[in-house]
Amino acid sequence: METEVVISSVTSPHNFNLQLVSFSEHLSSLLDDLKKTYSHPEMMNNVEWKIYSPKIGMPCVAKYSGDGRWRRARVEDLPGHQMVDVKFIDYGNIERLWYSQIYKIMDDFLVLPIQAIKCKLVGINPIEGQWTEKDMQRMAELCENPELKVRDQTRQLRCDWLAPHSVSSAPGAGSNIL
Repeated sequence: METEVVISSVTSPHNFNLQLVSFSEHLSSLLDDLKKTYSHPEMMNNVEWKIYSPKIGMPCVAKYSGDGRWRRARVEDLPGHQMVDVKFIDYGNIERLWYSQIYKIMDDFLVLPIQAIKCKLVGINPIEGQWTEKDMQRMAELCENPELKVRDQTRQLRCDWLAPHSVSSAPGAGSNIL
């Protein structure tokens, strides 16, 4: 059985996220509803919805700096100085924000399952023990066309690029098992 997915974020060949295409309409609708709810001045000025003492693992809502859209998030770290690291749970990327930039999430927005599926390429390892900036840039370039198909084979996910690609700087280049 094949499932269509898109790449939602890439850090390295050992850390990227996918989303199921079959849920894209649900996610789009959720993002529209988040925008309507959290962009409203009454919500943004309501102290009851602000988070003053975040806890690691706490669900919340925050604006993603890349596009300015409200997204579901989870507190990942508390680095101090009124800062918080949040993971945008439907995309997989992490961003550092001020406490004042995160809000409590309404229960209605917790119904849709988390959309980011964390993945890594198996059988591809960095040459010198760690991924270089060049390796990560190459991975990002390879993921510019984010459409993939995933096959479930013996309880392992197998990922086939729709367009052929390889990671030239890593041993085992061309391996495509997640």
